[in-house]
Amino acid sequence: MISKKLESIQKVIDDFDVANASNLQLWVQQQNETIENILVKRLELLLQAWIEEFKDFKEKGGAMINNKLILDIKLQNRQIMLEPSLAEARAYWYKQLHNQVEVICGLERVERKGDAVKEKSFKNLLLKMGETFSIK
Repeated sequence: MISKKLESIQKVIDDFDVANASNLQLWVQQQNETIENILVKRLELLLQAWIEEFKDFKEKGGAMINNKLILDIKLQNRQIMLEPSLAEARAYWYKQLHNQVEVICGLERVERKGDAVKEKSFKNLLLKMGETFSIK
């Protein structure tokens, strides 16, 4: 849904570029800043929802987390072992979270054709969240 809106904004920018609109580069920059502010808020909501779903994870899964990870506790040679290991389980859940974050951070910025753009996506949004985000 957000990607469709970004595509429509990109089409407007392309139309303005063909029409040789003045100050288009500045306007595109302002649009990206506005989009960034909106996406930071959406990212905060997404992270909060993912954390809540993770804490209250049910057997069937949820809206964002639908893959369960089964941990086996084994007793072998008088040692208790966990399979997969705690590190592997943690990596699995970080990957699950990363996949959700990528939904927002992987969106492409709007740009004027031919402009040299440093960042093609919104991958820096996590840095923009700053201290305003807190886990409840």
